[in-house]
Amino acid sequence: MPIMSRLYDVIVIGSGVGGYTTAIRLSQSGLRVLLIERKLIGGECANYGCVPTKALYSIAKSVRQLRVARFSISWSGNPLEFAREAAAKAREGIAYLLDRYGVEIVYGEARVARNAVVKVLTKNGRVEHYEYRYLVIATGTEPRALPNIPIDEITVLSNRGFLNLDELPSSVIIVGGGAIGVELASILANIGVKVRIVEVAKDILPGMDIDIVRTVKRFLREQEVEIFTSSTIEEILKTGNQVEVKLSSGPRIQTEKILIAIGRRPQTRELGLEEINVRVDSQGYIVVDSYQRTSNPKVFAVGDVTGPPLLAHKALIEGRIAAHTILGRKVVGYLNREIVPVAYFTIPEIGSIGLSEDAARKRGYKVRCVKIPVTVSSRAFIEGCEGGFIKIVMDETSGSVLGLHMVGPNASELASVGLEIIERKLELETVASRPYVHLTAFEILRELAETVLGEPVNIYIPKR
Repeated sequence: MPIMSRLYDVIVIGSGVGGYTTAIRLSQSGLRVLLIERKLIGGECANYGCVPTKALYSIAKSVRQLRVARFSISWSGNPLEFAREAAAKAREGIAYLLDRYGVEIVYGEARVARNAVVKVLTKNGRVEHYEYRYLVIATGTEPRALPNIPIDEITVLSNRGFLNLDELPSSVIIVGGGAIGVELASILANIGVKVRIVEVAKDILPGMDIDIVRTVKRFLREQEVEIFTSSTIEEILKTGNQVEVKLSSGPRIQTEKILIAIGRRPQTRELGLEEINVRVDSQGYIVVDSYQRTSNPKVFAVGDVTGPPLLAHKALIEGRIAAHTILGRKVVGYLNREIVPVAYFTIPEIGSIGLSEDAARKRGYKVRCVKIPVTVSSRAFIEGCEGGFIKIVMDETSGSVLGLHMVGPNASELASVGLEIIERKLELETVASRPYVHLTAFEILRELAETVLGEPVNIYIPKR
């Protein structure tokens, strides 16, 4: 039999959202594509992030909804098992698509070398060599650890280890009050886990609009989540199945598990990027231009490995840009990282896009903010979100929308509509005239637009 060539039009390293979608787009156009994956097809999102956490969220939201309706409930089952099943389904679907589109897959540790070669250390210990015309790096990020508290994935867990537990713990301390920590805290608290958040900063959700922070803290406390800010873990003492944790702020707390959620770091250190003159920034993220090209014209990078925001939908668009550039197609709509929608699946949800009020002021805008309660829609009462809000941040001089922020029912979907408002400079008069479906988040947005225009219907504002 003839020996198959090891030369590929494109090699993609990493099969997360950025990697697998780029590989499929290129293969659809007739290129020979090799995808190299170190562990599981689908990467962080499908296996440890977006998919399994949303599976847990769906359970937590259902339980909370029954409580809001004053149902007496009891339930049994393993939410983590359901989360793993959801991840497996996503993984199987991605693998099916890659196969049907003719993308070749190799499993192993990739390291780049000179002369357009990628070396792969396979699971059987062999080192295989593959050549490329173009290379796409989509290796993503990995959990960041604390220097004094090593992650053993038994008692001290990363998000990956937590999702692989046999069953939910009775209690957990989440170290880190950012996106991952707060989202998991809300989800777990609603399915019966005693949750405490330990955050080194003065507040949770750094960088988010202050009204989001205040509102989410109030909901978390209603869900019996304890929050310790300006605190670190000084000491851990294991006693049987429990752990005693001493905080720098004074308290000693008993817990079953500790979950480290202090952020992510790029998986670039072992790739050998210096061999092919690919530049990284001070944190190790790969530096790219608006076409996703690196400092090496034959090498592209997409997804979390290129830096914040670390979001799957950003990775997908970056992959589309890279694929179109490699194919010589016109790239329509460059990615503006400042207006990528953000959604946290807390209960209730957080949706945010654009500048916070504080960020807008720091940039010198003459800021006008309008905030209304989500109770303008009966959906807020139905879902127990009566303390939520929607807020618009505007430049008073030009009237342009700078940011849109919401805590409330289906706020995650609202953030995407905010993208159209900010990017396309949609007039609020237009938003106010849209027949958005009744009792949806979009209807709350319309009410906000009418309030800005001085024409609110479902909220009373006294005449001056």
